[in-house]
Amino acid sequence: MEETISHSLLEYGVLGIAVVVLGYVVYSQWKSIVRKNTELDARLNDLQTDMRKYLENDKIQLMEMIQHNTQAFRELQELMKEIVKMK
Repeated sequence: MEETISHSLLEYGVLGIAVVVLGYVVYSQWKSIVRKNTELDARLNDLQTDMRKYLENDKIQLMEMIQHNTQAFRELQELMKEIVKMK
């Protein structure tokens, strides 16, 4: 079998060597892309988790502001009613 492989490489010569080298380059580039894609997926998941935390925090703060403003508006309405009654 070893004779067959070496014999095949000798038959193709430079072209065979070029194909092997290009095959290796393509494979190494593919592995690099897969690795980078995996890293980007992990980073994206981290960013999505962070974004969800920020959104939840902002939602809580917004709800507190709405409650505070609603209470202030009610107090203002009551004050205006009292002022109208005084006149």
